[in-house]
Amino acid sequence: MDQTKRLEKLEKDFFKEWLHRNPLLGTSLGFHDDYDDKMPDGSLDRQLDDIKFLQHTLGEFEKIDAKKLPPLQAVNRDFAVHLLKNWIFDRDVLRFWETQPEAPTVLGQSIFQILSRNYAPLGQRMRAIMKRLEKMPKYIDQSRSRLRTPVKQFVEIELETITRLPGFFNLLKDIGREHLPATPQRDLNRLIDQTQNALERYSDWLIVDVLPDCKEQYAIGEDRYKKLLQVRGLDVSPGHIASQAEAEIDRIKERQKEIAKAIKRKTPLEDIRDMIKQQHAENFDGVLRFVREAVQKTRQFVNRSKYAQFPEGEQLYVIETPSFLRHFQPFGGTWAPARFEAKQDGYLFVTPGDCDSDKLKEHNYGSLSSLAVREGYPGRYLQTSWAARHASMPRLIYEDTASAGGWALYCEERAKEMGHDDTPPARFMQMQSMILTCVRVMIDAKVSVGKMTYQQSIETLIDHLGMDRVCAEAETRRYVVQPGVPTLHWWGREKFRDLRKWAKDKMETRFNDLFYHMSILHAGVLPPPLLKRELDFKITEELRRPPDRPKDDHHHKKDDKKHAAAAAHGHPKGHEAHAKAKPVPRKKAAPKAAAPKKRKPASKTSKKAPKRKPAPGKKKKRS
Repeated sequence: MDQTKRLEKLEKDFFKEWLHRNPLLGTSLGFHDDYDDKMPDGSLDRQLDDIKFLQHTLGEFEKIDAKKLPPLQAVNRDFAVHLLKNWIFDRDVLRFWETQPEAPTVLGQSIFQILSRNYAPLGQRMRAIMKRLEKMPKYIDQSRSRLRTPVKQFVEIELETITRLPGFFNLLKDIGREHLPATPQRDLNRLIDQTQNALERYSDWLIVDVLPDCKEQYAIGEDRYKKLLQVRGLDVSPGHIASQAEAEIDRIKERQKEIAKAIKRKTPLEDIRDMIKQQHAENFDGVLRFVREAVQKTRQFVNRSKYAQFPEGEQLYVIETPSFLRHFQPFGGTWAPARFEAKQDGYLFVTPGDCDSDKLKEHNYGSLSSLAVREGYPGRYLQTSWAARHASMPRLIYEDTASAGGWALYCEERAKEMGHDDTPPARFMQMQSMILTCVRVMIDAKVSVGKMTYQQSIETLIDHLGMDRVCAEAETRRYVVQPGVPTLHWWGREKFRDLRKWAKDKMETRFNDLFYHMSILHAGVLPPPLLKRELDFKITEELRRPPDRPKDDHHHKKDDKKHAAAAAHGHPKGHEAHAKAKPVPRKKAAPKAAAPKKRKPASKTSKKAPKRKPAPGKKKKRS
């Protein structure tokens, strides 16, 4: 069989089987008829079988000779190998599935991904949720068998998740009263009670039987941390990474001092920071309104500056972070569009605080402006919107960590360099975000190898950034259960900077940001080395074209009115934040600065000649 056809068949077979094993992934891609009524097999046997399946599939992909494939197909083959090696490492080496109880988080996600998507009427989606609720007690019981070497910190995190689920279930009951007939409503309430009872038994088991015998050590250790970074594509020592991050913090603070002079002279940086943090909305509703307006401004900036283009039909909604994720995502995040849904809707989460006054300081205007760029346009949301349209099936089910977070951080900086919201307070807080990125790297490199404790991480965030303690605790939870992620995000940003410089040197006068950014976005979320190979191919093609030849513009520039209207209203019915709330009153998007109209040069034929007066002495003829 031809190598290209063999690769395509293998990709298709792998994609189909992996969705069968992971029905929640099928739902997230938009295969609602096939997967919305299913829950995964949570047993130990299935987990071990998944590892064997991945190892076998890796062997099949490695049998394909990349040298006999066209350049872009060779990238697809190597990306599949990269994906499989990472998944095997996570499951067979790190083995978090046997140290972390996962059932509570999986339950919340399995319901929310159906509830939030507006792919069908809400009543229909509620019936799909009911089918999943029927299967949840079995999944919860199955998942116990996987928890073979539990870690105390991980167990406590999931116990916290369990305490946040009752409010989520109450929301489901409220929606059921409004959108279901009496009999299905009673069935829904019964299934919710059944699931909550199963969760209570699971919680009691964790507290009574598991927690007393848990391991204290959550760090993966220096050897496995180094190996993790190598598998992801980064081959440097943790100590070197931490020292680079610390040096960058010093450089950023020197730049901050210059910005601070434009805000208030002879004032310490900490006082400037605290002063800007006081500039925030009065309540969380005001925070959501500000973010929706900021998202529209960033979208208009991306359009006007020719930073990037938008996929046809994309739409971003700003909503509250679901309650079961708030102790894990202190500021916000993004939920990508579903590839096979008719409506390409994405979601930008903003997290309300447990302590409103302190949390609102973290949601100051300068920080929220950066959030809209980083998580919305042209950051993570736009990246996932384009990635969802790629033809390669492996690229639909895996995002490289370095490129995912690195793109968001790169966009945050590049947008400021191109003039977006470049006021002194906004620039100061964007630099605070850069400092946070570096502090995350320092903490990750130390916590992951056991050289910094959980509590020391919290205090480091407070000392360096004046961060609210609740937010610092949530940040630290992520570092503990996701080792390597902050470091890879930082490294990814560095690679996007380097790639831009490399592309600019290679293309010289033919280089422009639109070409560079769209080449990145069209490629999907590839690891940086593969991204460079694909970019090199596209640059070579571009340089072969005559300079004056217009490029094919197969992207549709849409009017911002539709997006401004959606942002003003939030999301359609069915998600946690707005299922019962009234829509925010519609606000018009900020008017674009009108470009001065070019006057056409006067033409002899464009105006009627003035009537001549009769010459003296001559009489005007009468008709």
